Amino acid sequence: CGMKRNAWRLAWTLVCCLAGRAWAEGIKPFPLDPVELSRGVDVRGRDELAVDRFGVRYTFASAANKAAFEREPERYEAQHGGACGNMGPLSGACRSDIYTVHEGRLYLFASESCKKSFLANPGVKIENPDPAPTPGPREAAGAGPLLFEAVRAMGGSERLDTIRSISRERSFQEKSGGTLYDRLITMASRFGPGKWSHRQNDYWGAYKNAMVSGPRGGWFMGSSNEALHPASTAALERLFAHEPVVILRARGKPGFVAFDAGAGEIDGVATRKLSVWFDGSATVLHLNAEGTIVAAQYRGRGPKLTLGEMLVTFSDWRECDGLRLPATRRVTFNGESEPPTEWTWRVDEALDDAMFEPSTP
Repeated sequence: CGMKRNAWRLAWTLVCCLAGRAWAEGIKPFPLDPVELSRGVDVRGRDELAVDRFGVRYTFASAANKAAFEREPERYEAQHGGACGNMGPLSGACRSDIYTVHEGRLYLFASESCKKSFLANPGVKIENPDPAPTPGPREAAGAGPLLFEAVRAMGGSERLDTIRSISRERSFQEKSGGTLYDRLITMASRFGPGKWSHRQNDYWGAYKNAMVSGPRGGWFMGSSNEALHPASTAALERLFAHEPVVILRARGKPGFVAFDAGAGEIDGVATRKLSVWFDGSATVLHLNAEGTIVAAQYRGRGPKLTLGEMLVTFSDWRECDGLRLPATRRVTFNGESEPPTEWTWRVDEALDDAMFEPSTP
């Protein structure tokens, strides 16, 4: 059985953030009162008025400011729990002495170059959940037949709705700084009646990390285990929510929205567009005449982790334990394509709770 995770994000994160992450282990003191900073005022906090949150120690100039922070921590804390503002919510904890305030929100950075890149164009760096769409009655009614065709082309509802887990893996070699590294990327999802679990492994030579969203929340696992901020956990879940097999598996979830988005075209072939949204993630699926999903479009991160238009095209469909899944995909970001990549799939592999708990990757 055989798919690509965006190598741009992985490579840039490794180059840009390793030094920041190594520096950042443990509790990091933030030098200024974040409540005053949101008002445009630089005031140092007092050590006796402190709050620790997701690896950052915030201090305050007054008890009133501390109380305001505790009432609305998401408003005043470093966005995404202190992940690099340039690289996004999945970049991991970074430094607390390199920061900026943008539109009243605090952002931390792994390096001065990351801060400079962010300030050049914050709009293509700040990641938020996609807003839920409000389709008209006609468009909403057109979603049912398209979903039926897509499910049938992937293997049928009887098989798709009973899979317990699915994973895809890619191994390859990549050169960086004159050194050839062995790379292994795995993305795994476990389904069930409650909260679904996801895990992404990224092994780059001796450097290994994993991010999980599981029953106990989100975790980054590298040289140590770090709890992910809820915003980062949600970003990880949105990443998985762009995958066609996960989308079709989720079509019965509360809040799932789908509608007919009209005609499209992929590589000169006419398609029908099915727009879907769930868990804060919006994706447009392109279906060919047989109902096969030949592409997925969404807003994602490309070169240097800027946000833009992501188009993932699928090909080389193969049977895998009752499902029909694509072994090859090609990623195009803002009109620029990467070479196609090969992935291997596994269906209903045993994925126990330990895979989605803090551990050594």
